[in-house]
Amino acid sequence: MGSKPVANTHIEVGAQVCRSEPTAAVRRASQRVMVWVVAALWSSGLALAQSGGGTGSGTVLNFTPAVSNGVEFYVLTLSSMSTASCATTGRFALSSSDPKYKTTVAILLGAYFSGTSVFARGLATCTVYGGSEDLAYVCADNGAPC
Repeated sequence: MGSKPVANTHIEVGAQVCRSEPTAAVRRASQRVMVWVVAALWSSGLALAQSGGGTGSGTVLNFTPAVSNGVEFYVLTLSSMSTASCATTGRFALSSSDPKYKTTVAILLGAYFSGTSVFARGLATCTVYGGSEDLAYVCADNGAPC
């Protein structure tokens, strides 16, 4: 057949089963690759966290629905806010066209009515609603991705 066994494969030859184990060099190379992957994921998360977007934390003080040009959105105010310079109103905004819209609205409504603290991060842009920073993500009680 001419094919070579690959690490951790089973090849059946007649009544015998041959098993190929990875060599020490293959294991070390795999470990180095994993270290680089973890480092890359960590640094990309760090870059996102330091992207210049504003943050907010604490209880939800105001969570107001609105519609502009046929698109529903929410404007959010938390008890402690530090928004991007374009956010002249000091609020976050989330558009219904955002893929995370339904989940984020559910988290914020639950937090609003229960008094649970949340953390929010902005995108450092103000395109959803003038004067309000676009919301990147929100999490309750220091959950992921916080």
